[in-house]
This record gives sequence, C-alpha cells and structure tokens, in this order.
Amino acid sequence: MSAAAERKTISTNTNLSLVSAHFALDDPMRVLYDKHSRSQQPESKRVISALLAICAVITEKNMQPSPVSVYAATMASLTSVVDDDDSSNAGGISAVHSGEGERQTVHAMLTILAVALEHCSPAAIKSKLMETVDVLVKVGRDNQEHSAALRAVIKCLGFALRATATAKIGKEEWEKMFGKQGGGGGEGKEGNENSNSNNQLGKAFSALCHFCVDSRPKVRKSAHEAVQEVLSATKGARVGKVFFQKTFGAFAVQKLKAPRDAAEKAANMKGAKGAKKEKDVAIATATEALHVLGALKGSLASVEEPTASKIVDATIEITSLGEPLLETHATETLLALSMSPNPGCDAKTFMKILEPVARLAREASHTQPTKCVTLARLIANIATQMYRKDPEEARKALPFTFESLLKLLNAPHEGVAIETCEAMKMLIRETVDSEMAREGVKYVATLRVQQKTSKKNSSLKPPPMIGVAKSIESALGMRYRAAWPFTIPVATQCFQRLGIAGGALLSGSLAALGEMGANADGLRCKSQIETCISTAAEYIGAEALLEQLPLRLEESIDKSLERRGDDDDVQDEEDMDIDDESDGSRLWLPPSLWR
Repeated sequence: MSAAAERKTISTNTNLSLVSAHFALDDPMRVLYDKHSRSQQPESKRVISALLAICAVITEKNMQPSPVSVYAATMASLTSVVDDDDSSNAGGISAVHSGEGERQTVHAMLTILAVALEHCSPAAIKSKLMETVDVLVKVGRDNQEHSAALRAVIKCLGFALRATATAKIGKEEWEKMFGKQGGGGGEGKEGNENSNSNNQLGKAFSALCHFCVDSRPKVRKSAHEAVQEVLSATKGARVGKVFFQKTFGAFAVQKLKAPRDAAEKAANMKGAKGAKKEKDVAIATATEALHVLGALKGSLASVEEPTASKIVDATIEITSLGEPLLETHATETLLALSMSPNPGCDAKTFMKILEPVARLAREASHTQPTKCVTLARLIANIATQMYRKDPEEARKALPFTFESLLKLLNAPHEGVAIETCEAMKMLIRETVDSEMAREGVKYVATLRVQQKTSKKNSSLKPPPMIGVAKSIESALGMRYRAAWPFTIPVATQCFQRLGIAGGALLSGSLAALGEMGANADGLRCKSQIETCISTAAEYIGAEALLEQLPLRLEESIDKSLERRGDDDDVQDEEDMDIDDESDGSRLWLPPSLWR
C-alpha cells in the first residue's frame, strides 16, 4: 500500500471513529454520514467535512449528540455566514458570493440542516423558528441562481414551517409570525397575508408557493414537496387552516384561473404584434397552471374547507377549456384527491365534481378509452368519498352515479365496460348499506299494497336503492348485451350485498336472468349467469327465487302432449322429453340451484 493510500485509510478510519463516538448506527446523522462516505463526489466530501466540523463543535460545547444539537450547531455556522454577508454588503462584496468554495460549503451545511430539521422535535425548532426562517430566507435570496443550494433551502424551510402545527401561538407571537392579516385577531378575518412587514413566516411560505411554478424542474419538485410537507403537517391545526391553506389556496386559484383570462384576451386582441404577445402570455399561464396542478396532486387532500372548495372549483373550470393536456392533469389531480384516505373536502365539494366528470366520461367513451377508464374510476371514488363524509348526501347521488356509469357500457372498447363494471361493484360494496335496503323494501311493499287497494299516492318517491336496482336491471337488458359478461357479476355483487332484501329489490334483474338462462347455451356468459342465479338462491333463498322464476313444468308437459297427441306412433319415453326452449319451461334452473 502506498503512503498516500495508507494516509487516506487512516483518515477515513479516524473520521468514522469520530462520527461513531457521537451517533448510533440508526441515528439520522450517522445514516447521512454513511451515505456520503460511500461516494467520491466532491459534494459528498464537503458534506462529510462539514459534519465532522459540527461533531467537533458538539464535543467542544459538551452538548448531547442528537439532531437537536446538530441543528443548533449548523444554525450557528449559517448565522455567522449571513452576518458576514450583511457586514460586507456596504463594501459591495457578499460573503456568500465571495467564492464558489464558500457557496458549496453553505450547500453542505444546508444538507446537514435539512436532516436535522426533519428529525428534530417541533418544540426545539419553534424556540428558534423565527431566526431559522430569517437565515434560510437570506441564504435562499443569495443563492437564487444556484439550483442545488436553493433546493436545500426550500427543503429546510418546509421542515421548519411544519413545526408550527403543534405549537401554541399567542396573539402577539402570531402577529409577529404571520402579520395582523394572517388571522391573528380571529379566524374569520380576510386579507392579504403578506401585507404586514412582520409577516416573516408568511413571506417564507409564499415564496415556497411561487417556487412551485419555477422554470427549473428540480427546484419545482423541491417546492412541491416542501408545500406538501407543510400542509400535511398542519392539517387540522388552526395555523394550517387559517394561514397556510388560505395562502396556498389563493395562489393556486389565481394560477388556475389565469389561462382562461389569458386565452380570452388573446382571442379579442387585434393586430398581429399584440396577438402574438398575448399568445405568449397565454402559453406561459397555461404552463404555470400545469405546474400548480402538479403540486395539487400531492397537496390538495391536505387542504380543508372552505379553501378546498375554491381550489376544486378552479380545477373543474380547467377541464372546460378544451386543452387536452390541462384537462388530463386536472383529471389526475381530482383522481388523486378521490383516492386519498382522508381528504379535507366535504361531501358538497365532492358532489360538485361528480356532474362535470360524468359529462367528460360520456364524451370520451367512444374516442378516448384510456381517459374514460380513468374517469370511471374517478366517478366511483367520488361517490365513495361522499359516503364516508355524509352517507345521506351520498345516497341521494347514487342513482345519478349508477346512471352515469351505465352510459359507458356501450363504449366500443371492452376495457371501458370492464372498468365501469368494476366501479359499479366497488360502489355496491362501499355505499349500499342496510338503511338503503330497508328504505327500498319499504317502498316496494307500499307499492304492492297500493296495487291491491287500487290507491295511488303521488307523493311517494322512490328511494335511492330503487334507482340503483333499475340501473342494474338496465345493464342486463338487450341494449348492453355485449357487456353481459361484465354486468352480470355486478348483479351477483348486489345479491350478496342486499341479502334477503334482494328478492324484492332485484326482481327485474331476476326476470332478465331468467330470459338469459333460457338461451344460455348460445351465450359466452353462461357461467356468469349460472353463478349469479346460484348466488341469488343462496342469499334470498331457493323458494323465493322459484316464486319469481317458476319451473313451469305442468305447462311444458301439457304443451308437449298437445304436440304429440295426433301422432299415435310416438309412445316411448324418449320422445316425451320436454323441450324447455320451445315449451317455456325452466329445466335449466335446477342445476344452478343445486350449485
């Protein structure tokens, strides 16, 4: 081994021993060291050098090794850099800009600070929150043109601002952090969050929002993640609802509404020069709207009412512009919202999404199968989220939801029918409950009584379950014959969900299955028919099923005897076999019941 290699090995072992003495194997700082020690990149070597210097400071100050102590030591170093920068501004020289090495050292410290902030307790960060944000904003301002350092600043700001979620903030401290218009005097106040000069945290978060539309992809991504971090951490807290969500919502709505305004102005502009300028503006606003939609895919679920409703309205408006790319991203944003385990929207906001999405699905069903499949999932997810938020409102919307999905079954692409039926099955599992079944059975019983007594009650309105049952019955009709292999399992799912109530509520579907069964040998869905009928017999009972689908044995025998009465030569048993297809009997039914 050469002397240089031996010195390098000794140095590496010494460094590892120093870090090991401070941090356990699973400590975030040790993980950071191990990650960068395996790399030969100059950036990683600078991170190692900075971390070792911080370890030396911790040893000198007799501090307990932890993310908190690393946070304190790193902030002390960054503060000294910023102070040097302020003192040098009078001479026109910036310490941060004094050299490439100085800037890269700052970047290394920011990398360490981000890990420390991520694992620090909110109380520890909150004690120095204002100073931390002030330093980060100054460093970010001096490194706006340097993407790597700027991304590190954005990441640190996200971790720092989330510490406000669990903090109890008094009125004076609130005004210092967010200004008088930041909601400090009461949650009902409206205004410009950035109008107060003391609004330090407000300005920092507003900067994060604007970096969400930065022209640099990596900076944009970091801003998206930072905003998402802040919104998700402060969801449910007063500071989140009153300030962070309101600030982000105002920014997002402004950017999402800009493309329509710019397009209208460009269309009305006269003169080639002016039209070209307005067209460029329209393209720029559309690009920013795309970036905002990208941020909303991860953040919208963390926004609560009433801000969530405003953002959803602006997102829905995007889908009506006729721009395919904007429409696609807006749809994906709504889909991400509908798939969230705990979205901040209420049932009324989800209800506003349902009708425009159903319209888009109908328009795309014959020409854009991939888009239609996404929209079918979105319709089902929206109805499911509505049910979780407000079951009563969701029940009212179910007939429209099933009817909207029913119209997609005639799409020429089989995949659309498959996904639509899967959406229907999910809706039955997630939203059809005992209360719906009870209301439906009560309505059917009332109708039967009225038919017997010849009395009609014009005020009697069918409950939601009746609308759902009619949609399933329609799906088994001749109009949707091509989709029978997929719609029959929907009826099977409904029999399983309704149990014994399915006998009264799905009588129309049973009749349709009876017609199919009589000609099942010529259909490719024969196995689905048999499975559905056996499932119905299991859940509503064989006797109840035979009441609606009688075997008709006597009628079949009488008709067979009439046909053979004039033929004296036909006497053997084989010639007396019943032909269920011509006689109308249901001899095909018992095997399904036995299953």
